[in-house]
Amino acid sequence: MVLLFKKGDPQLLVNWRPLSLINSDAKLFTKLIANRMNKVLPKLINPYQTGFLPHRLISDNGWLNQLLMSHLRVVAPDLPQVAVLLDQEKAYDRVHPEYLCRVLLRFGFPGELVSCLSSLFFGTKISVSINGWLGAPVPQLRGLRQGDPLSPLLFNLAFEPLLRFSPLLVLVFLVLLCLLLISHVNGSLYRSNGSVAPPPVKILSYADDLEVFLSSPEEWSVLLSVLDLYGRASNAKVNISKTVLVSLSGVSHSAWVALADSTGLQWHDAHSRGAVYHLLRVVPGGATTASWLKSLTTVVREYLMSFRPGVAWSTLCLPRKFGGVGLVDIADQSLALHLVYLQRLLRPPSPSDFVSSWLVYAFQVYTGHKSILPWFCFPGLYQSRVSSVPALTHLGKLLLRLPKLVPSSGWSARWFLDLPLCSVLSTVPSVRPPRDPSSLDPRFLVSDVSFWQPDLGIVDGVTSHLAWSSRVLRPVFLALNRDRGPVSLVFPPVMDSKIVLSQADYFAMPRSDGATSWMPDCTHWTVSNSSRSAAPVARLSLGALRRYWHPAKGTITSRMGPPLKLPAHLLLSPALWRLFLVPGNACKGFHTLVAIAT
Repeated sequence: MVLLFKKGDPQLLVNWRPLSLINSDAKLFTKLIANRMNKVLPKLINPYQTGFLPHRLISDNGWLNQLLMSHLRVVAPDLPQVAVLLDQEKAYDRVHPEYLCRVLLRFGFPGELVSCLSSLFFGTKISVSINGWLGAPVPQLRGLRQGDPLSPLLFNLAFEPLLRFSPLLVLVFLVLLCLLLISHVNGSLYRSNGSVAPPPVKILSYADDLEVFLSSPEEWSVLLSVLDLYGRASNAKVNISKTVLVSLSGVSHSAWVALADSTGLQWHDAHSRGAVYHLLRVVPGGATTASWLKSLTTVVREYLMSFRPGVAWSTLCLPRKFGGVGLVDIADQSLALHLVYLQRLLRPPSPSDFVSSWLVYAFQVYTGHKSILPWFCFPGLYQSRVSSVPALTHLGKLLLRLPKLVPSSGWSARWFLDLPLCSVLSTVPSVRPPRDPSSLDPRFLVSDVSFWQPDLGIVDGVTSHLAWSSRVLRPVFLALNRDRGPVSLVFPPVMDSKIVLSQADYFAMPRSDGATSWMPDCTHWTVSNSSRSAAPVARLSLGALRRYWHPAKGTITSRMGPPLKLPAHLLLSPALWRLFLVPGNACKGFHTLVAIAT
């Protein structure tokens, strides 16, 4: 075992982190077991544990925090909602072997495997390496070795009973229910018809770092009793002196401040000098982050080029074979890193993804749209409506820098109902329309002038009673209907061929399937990664996205072909080349070549 200094007084042993160095054969064995356990752990560990599990990101916790904090600042700043950041004392070192074995058996792991792992972790002796000298062997009676590939997975399993403990989950948490508020008078918030709120989130965890959301100081005693019971069962211990209370709305709540003062807890809100509150609410792409990225870019540039005139930043970010040094553009990378959240929305909902459902619901609340398809097709229409939610604003910026998503002929006609009229309608040149379609409010959709007939599998644009009763939409409905005079407004051809706009097409229209997810198939939405191929956005890599954004993307994505064939009058005969290469005649040969070339 090697001790790694953390911080504080180096004379105190608690300020050193133990790192275990085991034999290579043991590492291979535990890595093999870890790879096999990773196939089943996502089904055993609840989705709010994002540490050391496949396809789970620590940024998921940050995005949900940012979503809650930005929303509370808008709709309910006076609600006493807080996040409790708990610090566990020596979390890995305090795991009790008997407790761990019982948890593994309870999860259904074979007894032979549990016994083998218990012997491997708790039936060994450790020698501490100090300045290259090994101390006397000491038996390991508890704790998981830090540095072992299996330790994080075993700790997640040992920590899971606390995350599932029912008294912790039944605490009333009203922060997420605030998203159910009906719209303000100014229309900035809407109750989206047919939308269903995701389940409330009570806890978030990354390995041993636990965040619990509380709604009132009365819940603090319940949390302490749960932590005490878990500690007596597992030998875990929470360091109360390092526990932090964070106001989610940024407002200082007197009841919580009094509790923090009486119990020695740390309190943070928008007026605190500490950085905890401000770090939680920072969203990449915001003003603070943009200025920081700019200063970081300046530092890198000055380090590489201590001379003047300098080289353009875009040139430095080119690959070496194109004359650059292969730098990663920091600003582009900070935006590209969040492509994963758009890619998740392009796929069907996943049980382990708790962020996407809240992003969808927040978009529904702030725009009034049930579907997120209009956002993907026309992101510029909604930037102002979601401006108070930095997470949605940031994803909107990412959508604006991607190629435009256009409706596909392979989509079910049902999806066209979700598109805004102002963006899909166009005028007929020879006929004056009763209304300019671009002047329509973005919240008016195709579904306001037509509706879905599930029995027939068609979009009915002939018998819409909703449009007929609306003063704004009636002229649009009449201008589209082919049975009521000359048509002055039309849909794009891909939509026009799938929407019934006359009685003659009512029973002749091919049947379409209904919508089964929150997004249609978008495999046609691609980004070119070379002159001959393109990659779907749903599977796009970060490197390909940065190359697409580079000002010289045409050069980067072009294929390096063979050199062009020179004309015959520029080719030199072998005799002339031999004359040039003869020792002692290099100078003469050079003059001969110059004479020929001129």
